[in-house]
Amino acid sequence: MESRIRPEIEGQYGPITLITETSRPEAIDLFNLIPSGDFAVCDFSLRDIEDANQCASGYEIGRLINIDHHADSARFHKRVSSGNPACSFIRERGTIDQVIINHTDCDSIISAGIVSGLLEPKPEYEAAVIAADHTGEENDIADLLQSLQDERDVELSFRCLNLLESGLDLPEKAQSLLTQRRESRESARWIAESNTVTSGRLACVYADESIESELVAPFFKNAWVVAIAFPHRTNPKRTKTTNFITSNYPQTSQ
Repeated sequence: MESRIRPEIEGQYGPITLITETSRPEAIDLFNLIPSGDFAVCDFSLRDIEDANQCASGYEIGRLINIDHHADSARFHKRVSSGNPACSFIRERGTIDQVIINHTDCDSIISAGIVSGLLEPKPEYEAAVIAADHTGEENDIADLLQSLQDERDVELSFRCLNLLESGLDLPEKAQSLLTQRRESRESARWIAESNTVTSGRLACVYADESIESELVAPFFKNAWVVAIAFPHRTNPKRTKTTNFITSNYPQTSQ
């Protein structure tokens, strides 16, 4: 049985509340955190959310609107990220004053920013979340926000995004993390070219350490599924594997 850990508020940036990353909280947990008013939950799903009322961007439970692409629904069995329905939502229904996220990768920051009105629903943002979550293509916005995700600092992510779009220098720490990500992309290229075994539409990649799957994805033009094997962090004698479906996989129509 899936464990239930009640989330807590970790940080606040304007209309955006960052909560602790938990294993699929229930709606009631979030109602307790946001005691009044409508609010959106962006880029993570809730327990049994598929039983709620469907809306164009996801699901609704009372005053809670879940804008997320992780739910087990045919609507999301294609190349879509939370930033895409977020754009559709605010075009149809307008922004929401309260937004909850539980992680700070590109898709969470972009979707929360759009739904809350901190960001405009621009095509550039829709392209960025697809690059971050699916294609792994080089994308300045995606690479910046993905490089900052482990900081779990919403203010830093938005500030750096503004600096990037204004053509200004990033803070030293952010620039260092972005440089590391770009170097990891080059490492992924080398791994894909020299340390891969393919069988039909399956590609098996062997790496010396964990590497983000989206960085490897662009180098497999024919594979539908890629498995990445690397030594376990705490027990190097064991091997850990992550699998992902590439953007080459036949897409399901909505």
